[in-house]
Amino acid sequence: MKRTIVTTLLLACFLSSAAAATLPKEFQGVWVAARETGNECKKADWGPEKTNDALINVTANHTEAWESGCDIRSVRTASDQPPGSRTAEVSADCGGEGFLWFSREIWHVQNVDGRKILTITELGVANYRTDDGRKAKNPRVNEPSAGIYLECK
Repeated sequence: MKRTIVTTLLLACFLSSAAAATLPKEFQGVWVAARETGNECKKADWGPEKTNDALINVTANHTEAWESGCDIRSVRTASDQPPGSRTAEVSADCGGEGFLWFSREIWHVQNVDGRKILTITELGVANYRTDDGRKAKNPRVNEPSAGIYLECK
């Protein structure tokens, strides 16, 4: 009995430490990748019948794109940020198209001409594996990337 209680407590501690972090509300919503054309969208465009592969949906602790998604594991924000903008360092466990990986990113959101713009800069990808856990060659080693997204209203 004592062993069961100790095991249960250890498991609870482990699960709570692995719990998802919460993204500030400024980052949450449906976004469309900024392109030369086709930047119009509505929140309702994200749904079971998605037809636009440029959309991403960001919730308090998860992101979902056309063929991938991430569970947010940590979020660090500075306390002294200018009004109308927010920057955070985000770490996430991601998966898609048969692979799993850990991503470290910088997220920045601000209003420009009345529309929120989200920039996500991927600083690095680690622990790249197949869905069944086998190590795989990381196609994005030392290649930071950035995406710019516009808010869907």
